[in-house]
Amino acid sequence: MSEDVNEVEVLLQKPADETATVGLEEGGNVPPAARKSSMVDPKAVYQWLKTQYGNVRLPYRYRLISEENVLQNSIQSVRFTIMCSSINIKVLNPNYPIMVTPGAHPDSFPDTKPFAFNSATYFLPLSSLFGVAIASIFVGRMSDRIGRKKVLLFLTSISAIGSVVKYFTRKTFWGFCSAQFVFGFFLGNLPVAMAYVGDVYTAKKEKGKELGILVSFYVIGNSGGGIIAILMNGSGLFSPLWVGAGLLAIAAVCTSWYMVDAIDLKAQGILDFDMNKGEEEQVVRPESIDQKVLLNIVIGAVADNFGSTALFPLCLSPLAIEHYLFNFTRANPPEQPIMTITGYQWLSVMVAAMVVPSSRMTPYTFRKLGVAGTCVTGNAMTAVVTVALLLIGNQVRCFFLSARS
Repeated sequence: MSEDVNEVEVLLQKPADETATVGLEEGGNVPPAARKSSMVDPKAVYQWLKTQYGNVRLPYRYRLISEENVLQNSIQSVRFTIMCSSINIKVLNPNYPIMVTPGAHPDSFPDTKPFAFNSATYFLPLSSLFGVAIASIFVGRMSDRIGRKKVLLFLTSISAIGSVVKYFTRKTFWGFCSAQFVFGFFLGNLPVAMAYVGDVYTAKKEKGKELGILVSFYVIGNSGGGIIAILMNGSGLFSPLWVGAGLLAIAAVCTSWYMVDAIDLKAQGILDFDMNKGEEEQVVRPESIDQKVLLNIVIGAVADNFGSTALFPLCLSPLAIEHYLFNFTRANPPEQPIMTITGYQWLSVMVAAMVVPSSRMTPYTFRKLGVAGTCVTGNAMTAVVTVALLLIGNQVRCFFLSARS
């Protein structure tokens, strides 16, 4: 048995044209349809190998493209990991304004000096994003070298530990922010997962579809984290961190058990061409990066983050909760607020959920308008929505104030 396994390994690791020759010399039947431009359809070769070695189970990494269920299980584990990571990142977001308001809740920080309410609300998520931004520079290159699975498993495991550590720093604002920053270095799961999709899918249509699904899981996790925070209101502001840690632990087990790395197959050129797809459908990978295009994308991404990402804290933290809740409860004498804390949390969840439909439409829009056209259209729509929210929010407050007077 072990000799057969070793022989299968030798055959699979040969160059594509040499593998086909070996198959024909030994009486195998590698069909002509499997050959094109000196390339060999891996599935045809594997089928021949499985016929020749019926008592041998092919090495797991090669089964990734020879057996559909192995690929599906691997992709499903990656999707689940990204969703759990997103839940863990967002599981405290609806609670941030309450955390930085001393006396608003028994779990609120005693003080946030030198920051006032607005600055402290902004700084909590920002401290984590600093770590994410720095880590994103290195995580992709690292996964190229040692494999997507190892990096994804490491990031997921450390993030689970980080959630527990953050729970025990909940008594001090700066202690919690420091933990946010440190463990923000281990939140780069999504870029690694997207790179993995590029590894296992060579056809543009399949790759675009899977990337859309992956982003959908990520944004669903954003909303799911907020819902968990609302459901756990009675157990404390920081208790959702335990749920996030538990989900990440389960995701780490799934990644370890089901995810199959494809980086060694790419190195052999096995995944570079899919014979079931036409050449026009193949993803053409450039030999070098266009630095001008890359710079343009980076500048656009930074500007977009200043715009659309700021929409969440701008419209939900200082304006909504301060104008609709705190301005009423702190009045002299106190008045009945327009919005409750739970109402604010649900507003946060609804804004996060607003992204879900767009993530499903994006691949289709990319095909119709192109990447640049889609980005410009999306930013224009974000600007319109932001202005509309500001106008509606101001009119609602003026209406309630005039009604009371």
